[in-house]
Amino acid sequence: MLTNSSILLEAASASCALAAIMFWSGARFMKLSARATLNWAVANALFSVGTLLTVRRADSGQIPLYVLADALELIGFVFVHRGLGIFFQSPPPKLEHPLVIGIAALSMAYAYSTGHATIRLAIYCVVASWILGRAGLVALKGARQEFGWPAASASALPIIAACIAELLRGAIGVFEPASATSDSLRDTTVNLWMDWANLILSLALNISLAGLVVARLVARIRDLTLTDPLTGVMNRRAVEDFLARQMAEQRRHGSPVSVVYLDLDHFKALNDLYGHAAGDAAINHAVDKVRTQLRAGDALGRHGGEEFLVVMLNTDAQGAQAAAERMRSAVATAPLVWQERLLRLSASFGVATASASEGLTPEELLHRADKAMYAAKESGRNRVVVAARASGAEGAR
Repeated sequence: MLTNSSILLEAASASCALAAIMFWSGARFMKLSARATLNWAVANALFSVGTLLTVRRADSGQIPLYVLADALELIGFVFVHRGLGIFFQSPPPKLEHPLVIGIAALSMAYAYSTGHATIRLAIYCVVASWILGRAGLVALKGARQEFGWPAASASALPIIAACIAELLRGAIGVFEPASATSDSLRDTTVNLWMDWANLILSLALNISLAGLVVARLVARIRDLTLTDPLTGVMNRRAVEDFLARQMAEQRRHGSPVSVVYLDLDHFKALNDLYGHAAGDAAINHAVDKVRTQLRAGDALGRHGGEEFLVVMLNTDAQGAQAAAERMRSAVATAPLVWQERLLRLSASFGVATASASEGLTPEELLHRADKAMYAAKESGRNRVVVAARASGAEGAR
């Protein structure tokens, strides 16, 4: 005969089964954090079977199915913990998981030999809350570093709530054994509260785990739209947006912003002679050398082809020129090794600075830097030219 309590447990079992299918599909077909989601799929399958065994235990006697259900759910918590560790690249626990399985086995043996339901429940709840607490810490730390505090709180809260719920369940089992361990399918107040909590927390836990996968997917899509796939630096849209934001800040605070526009010399000839693979290697080599000369707040972006843009905050023309000279020297003095050949590279640099008093737009600043870079090309390449700042004199000096 179905009771409200058994209906809630069956609903929890069904929700975990659906979650297992969802995570397995995400890993198998969509390749979404495959190793982590496979662990969560296994965890939900174990939760589903364990809860279903609790509902159906009357057909085979109480204690064996209770203990088997507990063991399956404890192992499920282990897979939740493992999946979070894989997802956030946290070092895997060495002794915790074998210890959990060992305690579960001892609990089963003790329950079989004595039939003492209170001790069995207490051991189960302590071990479950320990694993869930450790998993919650992994989720909180990893999500905070990758996504920030709001996402960390949302992902860790259901796990921590489940940990607290298990502790409360164990405490009730110890202090009120008659109400907590006599028959978990009876519609007592304690059973109904715990069954509702089990259903709600299982749903919230799976939503938070799925949310982590979606958050990472969104972040990667954002990175793809703002990152150059060859070099890994900002793409044109991203670096121009960054420049526009910083120039807006500059107008409020009165600090100078400089840009360095650089273009690799004789790049077409290199491509024609050695092929596009050599050209890609040359671009990456030059980017690596330029990066070594950037400060923490500087931004580097690929503006198109072999052209790159460096945005330098709180930097006047003299400071930007000195930085550009260091970039030029870094590229020119470090040849690229390509198929046992030394390919010497160089680049031409144009520098332009916007002070708060000039009121330049980002487009005007880029135009000045571009003209200065072409002036460097025309004057012999492998050099730095600083754009003129006088109003109406857009040429380079």
